[in-house]
Amino acid sequence: MCILASLAYFYYQDIEATLITTFITISGFATIFVLVFSPVMQQVSRSWTGGILYLIIALLIVIPERFDVTIGNVVVTNMVLVLVLLGSFKSINGVIDLKLMSNQINARYQYIDQQKLKGNKIVLVKPYQYLGKTDFAQFMNWDVGTDPDKTPNFHYYDYFGVKVKTKGNR
Repeated sequence: MCILASLAYFYYQDIEATLITTFITISGFATIFVLVFSPVMQQVSRSWTGGILYLIIALLIVIPERFDVTIGNVVVTNMVLVLVLLGSFKSINGVIDLKLMSNQINARYQYIDQQKLKGNKIVLVKPYQYLGKTDFAQFMNWDVGTDPDKTPNFHYYDYFGVKVKTKGNR
């Protein structure tokens, strides 16, 4: 990011875009830094969306508004496009992974709501059949256990008002 901002300034001489890119890049890295060193739940993977979005915005600001065909413009634009392309592959897999986990979680929530309406005080749920494989969805792998009074099971009681535990093993 710093190299791209420097190249952009060197070739475009646009100090405003360079300063904005630098500020947004620092903000993105600061956001990621805070998530890395946050003491809460360090064993669970983090959602880095905010910091990554800052970095993507900074990348897009580096692309020139008026594209004059010069070596500098071509180099900077190609570097940005390569970075975006390489990041897209991982992001697409992560979005698919998130969607699969999200569908499973939503189905579980609907099942719990149905069981609650039937008057059940303890709801038995199936373990997740699919577990997130990418960094994007691994934080969702925290499945309930057999004891409804232990974490994460008791959180379901806080939200739904019924105790939840698993029926059996995967």
